[in-house]
Amino acid sequence: MNQNDGLLLKDIHLPEAVFWWPPAVGWWFLIALFLLVLTATILHYLFRRKRRMRQHLLSEINQIKLSLELTGDTHQCARSLSKLLKQLALHVCPAIRPASTGGSWLIDLKTNELINVPQHLEFILLEAPYSKTIANSAKPDRYLELISTINKQVLSKDMSGAS
Repeated sequence: MNQNDGLLLKDIHLPEAVFWWPPAVGWWFLIALFLLVLTATILHYLFRRKRRMRQHLLSEINQIKLSLELTGDTHQCARSLSKLLKQLALHVCPAIRPASTGGSWLIDLKTNELINVPQHLEFILLEAPYSKTIANSAKPDRYLELISTINKQVLSKDMSGAS
């Protein structure tokens, strides 16, 4: 070919790059699927955690009750109940400071709606864990009543926690 023929070839230019936004329909589908799987995974984890916590509490409560019925040691029962409720408080509401003793701890339990201990049984959590004579002065029936109250409240409440 001659340049004299009037056919001048120009350089080949590539088209401009395709912009990445908006993504194609397939990408939207993958994003939605990812979010759905992520949400389902988080909900499953929270459900299992709540169920595991409830099963652990019920198991511990049953062990404390069985130990009380077998040995009749009310002091050990009071200590175990106090320890269990402190663990529950730390798990569900870390803002509570269960290491403190006295009425403020029970008020915190009631305020956060974890466990509502009847007033006539409060001494079991307030004084009995720290004094063997006070623990032994109460009848085992009161301890069993407190255990059954805690058991009912654990079954009826959501133990998933704020954490």
